Amino acid sequence: MEKFEEDSNKPPIDMVAFQEILDLGEDDESFTKTMIQTYYSQADETLEEMKKALARKDLAQLFSLAYFLKDSSITLGVTKVQATCWTIHINSQLKEDDRSGVLDKDEAVKRIGLLVERVGGEIDEAKKWFNKFYPIYVPVDD
Repeated sequence: MEKFEEDSNKPPIDMVAFQEILDLGEDDESFTKTMIQTYYSQADETLEEMKKALARKDLAQLFSLAYFLKDSSITLGVTKVQATCWTIHINSQLKEDDRSGVLDKDEAVKRIGLLVERVGGEIDEAKKWFNKFYPIYVPVDD
């Protein structure tokens, strides 16, 4: 988890990836806004499902949900969520963050719990960034 600490000052969005989405929409703002709104819904729903899976200690479900949210985040360049979901994905396989060792289930669940909490904050951070770019009026706690 030390790597995340080093990266904590990076912006939540990779502008190269996001620019590709802007280019796809050309002059049609509604295309990009729709993609962002869809991401908000998917991210919020997936986060809630992750919390439920965590409560059940369902590592297989956490594996799938983290993979889904990671891929959704890649599309818009939401790098922090992407990175945290990748770590959840790895830990849900009972592997260390760097894949060098093996975790027991209790340790994996403990780590994933912290990561799920973190990813919720990262989703909010991304929403704030997107709301500055395109005011979509999705409530985000300040």
